[in-house]
Amino acid sequence: METKVNGRVRYTEEQIKDYLDQWKASGKSQISFSKESGINYYTFNKWLSDRKRKSKIVKERKTGFSPIKVIPESVQAFAELKREGNTIIIFHPVSADYLRVLLK
Repeated sequence: METKVNGRVRYTEEQIKDYLDQWKASGKSQISFSKESGINYYTFNKWLSDRKRKSKIVKERKTGFSPIKVIPESVQAFAELKREGNTIIIFHPVSADYLRVLLK
C-alpha cells in the first residue's frame, strides 16, 4: 500500500515493479493504465524510464574479469632492477640515464 509523505504518494520498489508488470501484461497505453490505476502519468513514465535504464546497465555490465595481456615466453627482459624487496622488469631498451632516475 502506498504511503503519503508531505501530501505526496510514495510507492515501494515492490509496488512499482508490480504496477509496471501489470501495465506490461495489460497491453494498454501508459496514459490509460496510469489513469485507471490512479497513478500520475509522469510518475509512471519515470518508473518506466528508470526500469529501462537499470535494465540497460545490467546488460552492459562486464563479467568482473579484467583483461590481461599475455607476453609470449620468447620475449626477454631488457633489464631487471631489484631494490628493497621490489622488482622492476623492463622489456624494452632504455637509456642508462633512465635507469639512474629509477634507482634514485
